[in-house]
Amino acid sequence: MGNVFDEAAAALVDDENLGIDAVWMSHSGGPSRTIRVVSSRVTADAFGPAPAQGERARCWMTATALPGSPERGDLLAFRERNDIAPPGDYRIERVEGESPLDGYTVTLVKA
Repeated sequence: MGNVFDEAAAALVDDENLGIDAVWMSHSGGPSRTIRVVSSRVTADAFGPAPAQGERARCWMTATALPGSPERGDLLAFRERNDIAPPGDYRIERVEGESPLDGYTVTLVKA
């Protein structure tokens, strides 16, 4: 049995109301991987006002979703319609969080 943090994280991304499918592709090449992420709206921040919906998105993934840490330049593709990011390809612009317990929050820009 995993620890309580792993179980809680898995429950979040597996929830049909919270998690959405995304296809991750490393900027350095290699096979793609379908993962589940929890997305959130982008608001105004230190980089300026909130962008128009669809230009920038933000999502969270478990630390175990990828074979390594997500990196700036990696791609996430959303193929299904969802409330946060219209279907399409997004490039990881910023990665936050590096603890295996916390997972990773990534800011995405339309590719």
